[in-house]
Amino acid sequence: MPSRVRTLPDPPPTFPPCPTWGRQALSGQSVDDAAFFAGAALAAIHPIARSEHPLGLLWRHRLSLADAAVLARHGGRTEDEATLRDAWYLRRETDDPGPGGRILKAWRYLGERAAMVPDDWMITLPIRFELSFDDAFVDVVAAAAKLAVGQGSAIAAAAEIAAMSMRLVPASEPLALWLADIVLAHRLKWPIAVPLIAGQVRRGDLRAAGKVGGPD
Repeated sequence: MPSRVRTLPDPPPTFPPCPTWGRQALSGQSVDDAAFFAGAALAAIHPIARSEHPLGLLWRHRLSLADAAVLARHGGRTEDEATLRDAWYLRRETDDPGPGGRILKAWRYLGERAAMVPDDWMITLPIRFELSFDDAFVDVVAAAAKLAVGQGSAIAAAAEIAAMSMRLVPASEPLALWLADIVLAHRLKWPIAVPLIAGQVRRGDLRAAGKVGGPD
């Protein structure tokens, strides 16, 4: 019989915390300040996102739940994190999780390795976001796949695809935010995406980015 010590999982890795100055809630930031603090936050998250310890999946699921609750509110729904969580885990395998649950399902998928395959996006995303497979959708997803392997600022690439998605597919804010997270993960060479952006971007800023001439 194997000893108890040998059956215990490896202890989780430890990471330095984000500096206090990088966690300040600042209002009225300039574009340069916003980019600086976003970069600082990503630098702190980077070693965690690169780690493939099993606890990383739980972390991503927790972030997925928080993002899904934000998006449910944006869609005029009343589900909070607890409601979404309970509905998800108490449902039967064949049950329709409902509109809020479908958002959560898409964000849980974002935090899985399978979501990192650009060739699958054309097939999976119309189903997950209930979108028409039209020229606008194809253009956005093709642009995301191209940006995912591009060079330059990861933050700028994420902002670019979010803005383009809002211009071409304005009815789906979740698609824009999902693609922004997946492009960011590819640019930063993370093995699995981390659901980050939906909980951080103000809805008004996202909508403004989607307007012709709006901020990117």
